Amino acid sequence: MRLHALKISNFRVIKSARIEFPDRVIGVVGPNGAGKSSIVEAIAWALYGNQAARSGKNEIKSTFSSPDETCEVTLDFSVNETRYRVIRRLVGRTERAEVALYRGDASESVGVNETRRYVGELLGLDWRGFLTSFLARQQELNALSDLQPSKRRDHLAGMLGIERLDKAIQRVKEEARLSGEKAIFIERQLGELGQVKTRQEELTKLVTVLDKKAGERGEAWEAAKKRLKEVSERLREMAQARSDWLRLTTQVEAERKTKENLTGLQRRLEEEHRALGAHEQEVKALDEQLVDFDKVMRRLEELKEARSRQTYREELTARLAEATRELEETAQKAADLRRISTRHDAVLRRIPEDVEEHRRQSEQRLNRAREEYSHQKAAAVAQEREIARLEKQFASINEFGPESVCDRCLRPLGDDLDKIKAHLNQELTQLVQVQAEHRQKLDALKTSGERVKAEHLAWEEKARDRYEASVKHASVAEELRTSEKAVAGLSGQVDRLRSRMRELVEITFDEKDYTTLLARQQEQESARSRRDQLRGSLARLPAVNENLEETLENLATVERAIADLTSKVQSLEFSEERYGQLETLLHRLQEDAEAARAEHVEVSKERDISRAELVSKEDQLKALEKGALELEGCREDQYYEEKLGTLFSEYRKHLIVRIKPTLAEISSGLIREMTDDRYGLVELDDLYNLRVMDSGQYFDVERFSGGEKDLANLCLRLAISLALSQAAGLNRSFIILDEVFGSQDTGRRELIVKALSRLSHRFPQILLITHIEEIKDQVEELIEVVPTSSGWSEIVVQNSDG
Repeated sequence: MRLHALKISNFRVIKSARIEFPDRVIGVVGPNGAGKSSIVEAIAWALYGNQAARSGKNEIKSTFSSPDETCEVTLDFSVNETRYRVIRRLVGRTERAEVALYRGDASESVGVNETRRYVGELLGLDWRGFLTSFLARQQELNALSDLQPSKRRDHLAGMLGIERLDKAIQRVKEEARLSGEKAIFIERQLGELGQVKTRQEELTKLVTVLDKKAGERGEAWEAAKKRLKEVSERLREMAQARSDWLRLTTQVEAERKTKENLTGLQRRLEEEHRALGAHEQEVKALDEQLVDFDKVMRRLEELKEARSRQTYREELTARLAEATRELEETAQKAADLRRISTRHDAVLRRIPEDVEEHRRQSEQRLNRAREEYSHQKAAAVAQEREIARLEKQFASINEFGPESVCDRCLRPLGDDLDKIKAHLNQELTQLVQVQAEHRQKLDALKTSGERVKAEHLAWEEKARDRYEASVKHASVAEELRTSEKAVAGLSGQVDRLRSRMRELVEITFDEKDYTTLLARQQEQESARSRRDQLRGSLARLPAVNENLEETLENLATVERAIADLTSKVQSLEFSEERYGQLETLLHRLQEDAEAARAEHVEVSKERDISRAELVSKEDQLKALEKGALELEGCREDQYYEEKLGTLFSEYRKHLIVRIKPTLAEISSGLIREMTDDRYGLVELDDLYNLRVMDSGQYFDVERFSGGEKDLANLCLRLAISLALSQAAGLNRSFIILDEVFGSQDTGRRELIVKALSRLSHRFPQILLITHIEEIKDQVEELIEVVPTSSGWSEIVVQNSDG
């Protein structure tokens, strides 16, 4: 298989690229993470789809493309001189998978599954085999030399696809185990055959007995039901007679109750009739008593009017006295308020109106005095500190003499000691004089400030007195206005009350006469109410007479109905005692029938259970007979499956035995070509340790230099790829070496590159993927992967001619 061209669009970090693959040693160079391996992954993805990618489908499409853009990879390749093209896409926002494969210009397959099958048949490899055959990584080379023997053997088996044979062996062994377990299970079941037959015979006899017993119990149940039906019919007939008897008896009781009610009603109506006759006589007497009722009522109304006017005059007199008293009190309060207002006016006249301005100015003078005093005080404190400093310095000079240091230039005083002491003494004397002057000035400022403070306090007191007098004067003025307004209102009220008193004439009212008429009026009102009540009750007299006649007629009708119903009850000849005896008999027969039914059901249930068990045993016998036939098949399956497992294991051993010399032979040819015949033979021992012949003797690869060791491991890895390619029918294929230089120095890298260039007849196309920049100058064709500031990578292709 040979690669011709690869076109990439929006795949991983590669936004757009087209790469041609000539028959040369091609270097794919770029920094780590730039996307070098994405080129290899694009080749595998184009052929095998998502299963050959390192991640899921959602991470294949470039994150730098828009949702509507398509991720697409086109691979042109040839197999045995036949050209093919495969195009795989992820389309649109949903990333719908599309794939098509062409042989020449003819379409060979369309769709994911069909293309996967076609590629597998065409190359003779699945995606794992493809990567093992055409891609060698640094970690695989390290594993060939660094792993323990058992792990190295397993690693080689995995690379060569032998693990699939191991899985087949394991599966055959598992199937043999299952066949054996099934045979043991069937044998255990067949051991129960005698017991099942015995139980079948027992059940057959038991079902026959239970059939007969169920028939007998059924006949007894039918006889009990027949007797129960006869008694039930007799009881139903008697129940109908009892129903008629109860109905007629109830009607008799109802008629007797009606008669009792009518008799009571007759008695009440007769009493009411006598009472109404007495009411007629009482009404006549009350009419005579109420002859002068209207005259008494008119006179009483006149007295009530006179009494009301007299009460109103007394109320006006009391209100006039109250209003006059209140007027005098309010007028006195107004006079007092005027005197208080006059005193407040005198206080306000004594204090100047601009007292607040005087207070503010005195406050300003006081603040200035305080500021001047504070300033002078601070200056005095500073002078005291300066005097203390000079005295301390003077004491230091006296103590240390010429060795004293100047506090400004920090040099010893030396011969200038006396001059500096004189200067300091003069400066100290001047400061003391100035300090005395400051203290005199401070005393003068303090005296002046206390005078200004006293003046300010006096003006503050005057301002406070004027403010309080103003507030009180305003309050008294407002209260005075309210009092004067109240005096005016009360004067008007007194005048109005006096005017009403003059309008009322002298009233004559006799309280004794009024009390007598009021008692007479109450007596007549009571009599009148009683008369009206009696007249209302007398209105019922016609109805009472009518109801009394109707009650007497109804009473005669009820007595006739009672006699008729009593005659019908006697004609029924019903006995409650006989009915009870028949009910008792029916209950006993129901219990007998239920007992017979329960026995029949129990026997039938036992028969059905036994019959069902009999059917189950018959089915079990059939199953055991069938199992006897299956047992022979299971043992036969187990034999052949165990035999097949043994054959697979022997074949695995044979395959491994043949693979070792095959790999050794191919590796020997490779190392001979890559070392220019310096080394010619390679072998793999039983522990799969790589050994190289030197001077006619095999040595472990660890004996050789680091470069020679790497070269030997590379030959073994290339031998595995060649073996797999040849087994798949793919000759003269490409190979991709991914970061195989590891941490090797420059000399060892140059050795490997030169050695690889000698394998063109075996591998026409060799792709070296690496992050090492020095490789650029050692390869025939260069594909450079360059990251951009936008996050995606550009592909720059350079050939040996350019």
